[in-house]
Amino acid sequence: MKKITALLLFTTSTLFISCSSNEDSNPQDPTPTKPEVVEPQEPTPNTPEIDDPRLPNQKILRPAVKLFPKKDNLKSILKIDAATITKDATGNEVKSDITETKFSYNSKGRLSSIDSKSSSTNNFIITSNFNYNDSDGLIAKTHPTDVYQLDSKGYITKITDKYGKILNLSYDEIGRLIKQEGSYQYNQSVRTSDSPDASVENRVGKKETKTTYNYVGDKIFVETIDNEKDYVKITYIDNKLVKTIEDRITVTNFEITVDYSKAGIYSSEPIFRENFGDWLHVTEWKIKTAVDGVAKYDYKYDYDYNYDSNGYLTVMTQTFTNTYGGKQMIRRLNFTYE
Repeated sequence: MKKITALLLFTTSTLFISCSSNEDSNPQDPTPTKPEVVEPQEPTPNTPEIDDPRLPNQKILRPAVKLFPKKDNLKSILKIDAATITKDATGNEVKSDITETKFSYNSKGRLSSIDSKSSSTNNFIITSNFNYNDSDGLIAKTHPTDVYQLDSKGYITKITDKYGKILNLSYDEIGRLIKQEGSYQYNQSVRTSDSPDASVENRVGKKETKTTYNYVGDKIFVETIDNEKDYVKITYIDNKLVKTIEDRITVTNFEITVDYSKAGIYSSEPIFRENFGDWLHVTEWKIKTAVDGVAKYDYKYDYDYNYDSNGYLTVMTQTFTNTYGGKQMIRRLNFTYE
């Protein structure tokens, strides 16, 4: 659930990104010279009307998803259709991994739920529900399997999933995510020997995770360190299987480029801030992963956005490139409003 897990990353579960690996499995800052290190502070509410060059401009090329679109006389997003695009032998487009994300509103025009379904299922699955008080204040975001804890300003500060994974989130003084950390269980299957009929030992261990974020000009530098405690490692000495138990460290580094003159897919309302892949206008996302110091993955995503004459996002295209093998994959999102 590092968000920089999966939905980009998006809460709509449409992108390819995973923030950690397993062998088994701002606008311009005034002086972009070195990473800006900030201490967690109580964030202050932000709205599109507050002009800060370190936050996205949402007035011209605006976000597709808002909690209260009708308040600003904006169109309401109804759905996002996403698909992976390939071409057949004759050059025609072929769609796969199709997903549909649907947005619903209550009688006051407030976003009430986000539901999604994929080509492998026939029914919509609830992604998020939003609950408000009588004065239109957001008081809760709910999910069938995850529990979100919000502070008094609507920022998500803690996430607990059904498997017991817990993440604690911290933000800086303008509401940018600067740290996520937590712990949860991991599972490992280990063969007892090289014999074809060897039994398999199923182990459960504890994984500690920490992600930090540094904002430098139009770049965001993110580092995730996953420590799988007491991991069983297999080596061969003189053709004999040798098992050792020690921590396994996975380090994932991200370099994200952002265009702060445009909004992201989601607005910068506090409830969406826990995943900057949603509320920032990302143009490039580079990822490198190493396990115990050995490089494992090196790839990137490039993003292209199309808007209509009124500033509404109509199409977003994400291109995945595997730096090692040069393999590319394209995923396209289409936005429908009312």
